[in-house]
Order: sequence, then structure tokens, then C-alpha cells
Amino acid sequence: METYSPDKSQPDLITHVKVEAAHESDAHAVLPAIEEASKRQLAPTELLADSLYGGDDNVERAAELGVTMVSPTMGSQSHKIGLADFTFTDSDEMTACPTGQTPKRIKTGKQGGKIVCFDKATCDKCPRQSDCPVKRDKRNTTISYDAKALRLSRRRTKEKTEAFREAYRFRAGVEGTMSDLDRVTGIKHLRVRGMRPVRVAAVLKATGLNILRASAFRTGKRQQLRRKSGGRSSHGDVIDTVKEQIRGLWAQVRQCFGAFRPASYWAGHFTQQAT
Repeated sequence: METYSPDKSQPDLITHVKVEAAHESDAHAVLPAIEEASKRQLAPTELLADSLYGGDDNVERAAELGVTMVSPTMGSQSHKIGLADFTFTDSDEMTACPTGQTPKRIKTGKQGGKIVCFDKATCDKCPRQSDCPVKRDKRNTTISYDAKALRLSRRRTKEKTEAFREAYRFRAGVEGTMSDLDRVTGIKHLRVRGMRPVRVAAVLKATGLNILRASAFRTGKRQQLRRKSGGRSSHGDVIDTVKEQIRGLWAQVRQCFGAFRPASYWAGHFTQQAT
């Protein structure tokens, strides 16, 4: 379970690794991960997550912990017009439909939500009635909602904005980090058993990968500064560039022959990188 904050000024690092029991649902793992990261002062201010983790309960609880979760909602909108397209007061009381019709009456449902009744004769003449989520019977047209339904509808509306797409696009970028964690360290094929050894192995592999990615990030920053300044590379910069090229070549070779290396080799490799 990784927590990730999309900061362009920092490399894509794994800031927290938490191994959960196999019987626990992944959707229930995000909050304990945030709480554990908070204890270590590593919790992000913004967390990009798949729709599985972005349930309403997780989003609300994460907000209480000071973390904004950016995640698509699960499911889809049943009609072209959504609940968020209606007009509401600041206290989330519905005041009008998208075409401007005001409710005839509003009552509280048995589960605590709201049941809003509109004039059926007016709704029958509406050109957008096929797109509208109101339910029809012989006398009324009604729509029911609660605070959770309204929050989800507003989130679905926000997902269509350019601001959401701009923020969420970094979610695809972090997949490269997790791919490296598997491809470079072989974390999916640990040679230990038991929760404690598995946890230690996962943390060490993530630490080793962070060192490699931080080194690559620093080199990229140096090259970017040189291009902006237009200056010539110093002797040390040339050496660093050559070293990075050798590391890249070695990574490709390791991909081909890594399967034949014992586990002790990879442990020694990351030890050398750290020193």
C-alpha cells in the first residue's frame, strides 16, 4: 500500500510501505496506512487513489485526518442529468430542478434523507424529462437523496473538469514507480515467509529503489539547470553523466539475467548503492 503526493519538485518515491493481511480488503487498507504515515510525519496532504480506495467513507475520513483524496467514483451516473445539476441552498436543501421548477414539497425520509416532490403536470411537459433522474407515479414526480448521494454526484461532476484531470494525471505516473518496484527489486517473488520477514524485505526493497530514483532525479535536475544556464559541463558533471549511462545499461542487463541471481546478490547490490 503506497502513499503518494504529486509534488513536481520531488522524485517519485515510495513514502510508506505497509503490508496488510491477505484477508483484509484493499479498500479498507488506505485509512490505516494514512494513520500510520501520520505517526511518522509522512502523511501526504493530497492522495491520488484508484476508485476502489475512493469510497465516500474513505474520502470523508481522510479529510478528517487532513488528507485530500483525489479519486474517481465507482459506478456511473444513471441519467444525463445528475443530482448535482439541481439547485441547492448552502445547507443542501433542494430549491429547483435544472430547468428552474421549484419543489411542491419536501419531506424527510425514513432513513433521514430528503424526498422532493415536483408538479407532475409541469414535469410531463419538460423537454428533458427523459434525461432527468426523477421518479414518476400517477400523481407526483419525486427525487430522493441524502448527503452521501449528493457528495458522490458532485464528485462525478468534478471529475469532468480540466482541474480534476490535471490533478489526477500524476496517478498514472506513479504506476511507473510501482512497476520499477516489481521489475527492479522482484518484490512479487520474496524468498521469505511470515508477516515480519515480508515487511522487512518490502521496506528494504522500497528503500533501495528510492535511492536509485533519487539519484536519477538529482542527475536530471543538474542537467536541467545546465541547459537553462547554457553553461558548459564541468569535469564532475561529465563523470556523473557517464555514471548514469552505465547504470542505465546495467539495469537493462540486469533485466535479462536478473532471474539467475540469488537473493543475496540483490541485498548486496542495494547495500553498495546506499554506501
